[in-house]
Amino acid sequence: MAMFMWELKVAEEWEYWYSKLDGSLLRIVEKRICRLEQEGHSYEHLGSGLQFFKDQFNGQYRICFREEQKSKTRILHFVGDHKNYEHWLGMRG
Repeated sequence: MAMFMWELKVAEEWEYWYSKLDGSLLRIVEKRICRLEQEGHSYEHLGSGLQFFKDQFNGQYRICFREEQKSKTRILHFVGDHKNYEHWLGMRG
């Protein structure tokens, strides 16, 4: 069975949040991003009328992204800890 791959893109805001990560997290985030490219993983929808999904890892960290089903593209918007996640959500609401 062939594994489907998603195309990944980054939103402008991604760079801001990504730059806040410390070096120890960068490797973990890179592995999580590789998983986002693969079909077969399910992700929780943020709900509340927001068109985003989240990948939660290491307890308090999240990657938030949108999916465009037609083009099979995932657009990365946010990565960070719970505190920054709450700030990012506030900017969206």
